[in-house]
Order: sequence, then structure tokens, then C-alpha cells
Amino acid sequence: MLVVIFGVSCVGKSTIIEQLVKEGCKSIRVFTTRELRGGENTKIHLSDEMFELYMAQNKFIWTNNFFNIKYGTSSEDVLNATSSDEIFLLDYALSKELDLRNISCIKIILIPENLETLVIQIKAAKRVERMKEILAEYETYYSPNRLEEYQRKGFKVVTNHYLMPQYAIAQVQSLINLEGNDGSI
Repeated sequence: MLVVIFGVSCVGKSTIIEQLVKEGCKSIRVFTTRELRGGENTKIHLSDEMFELYMAQNKFIWTNNFFNIKYGTSSEDVLNATSSDEIFLLDYALSKELDLRNISCIKIILIPENLETLVIQIKAAKRVERMKEILAEYETYYSPNRLEEYQRKGFKVVTNHYLMPQYAIAQVQSLINLEGNDGSI
């Protein structure tokens, strides 16, 4: 079972995914041209040249260029996830609409409590130099009207409470269980 967790930068997608992996879920490999952050386990760094080679070899089902950084999602991992009884998690930004028509998955959008909380999270993540871009991303892709549009398309919305991610983790677990899981994560 594939679970795609969308969210603005710094909202806590990696934190949620890392905790759920500790509880038995698997993570989809995401390749990126940016240097990895300390303790980051959900991404694999590639040089620009290697990233382009992987693209040419069709190793990615989806690619995204975000803040001038390339991201690619492993085709093999997505194929394995959609045909598995195990739970696989994918972190993805909504800056590029994914074509999920032929992909069976649970789509969850993780949002901050409010704009002020997002600013605090950006500062805590030490990404102040990208503050303007992250806030623009939030305003563009996570406005109330856009969230309603996504919900009509079957996306579920979960609020991540800063300093209390356990609530969002519990909501994500509940959504997974509601979608037909046997109740265990």
C-alpha cells in the first residue's frame, strides 16, 4: 500500500515518515541533487550527472524541480509498494501535480496549524534563507480553496501541530487503517 504525504517545506513530512518507519512502515526512495541534511534517512543524494542518467534510464516514475533542486521518485519502489500488503510512505511537495490516475494510493496533505507556526518551523529547521519561497509555496498550494479542491479529489488533510507531531502521526495511522489495512502498522 502506497501512502503519499504531501506538504509545504518544513511542515514535518520527514519527521512523520521517519516515526512511521520506526513503527514498521517502509519509505519510498527519493533521490535528490541537494546535499542531505543531518540525520535525514528518507532521501538519497545524487550528483546532477547521475540524476540525469537515472532519468534517461527511466528509473524515476516522477521528477520534480523544487527550489532549483531535483527530486526523483523510484519507479521500482512505487511499483513494489502498490502491489504490497506492507505500507510504503512517500514525501512529496505539491509544487508539481502528480499523475496518480493509475496509482492506487492514500493521498495525505500535511499542513501547519497556521502561517505563524510555519514561520516558527522554518526557523527551527534553519531554512530562513528560503523563508520567502516557502511562504510563497504555502500560499500557492495550500490555501483553503486549494485544500478544498484537493479534498474533492480524494486527498485527506492532516494538521501537524508544532512540537506535538504525535497527533499528526496518529491521524495518518488512522487514515491508513481506514483505507483497508488490517489494523497494524
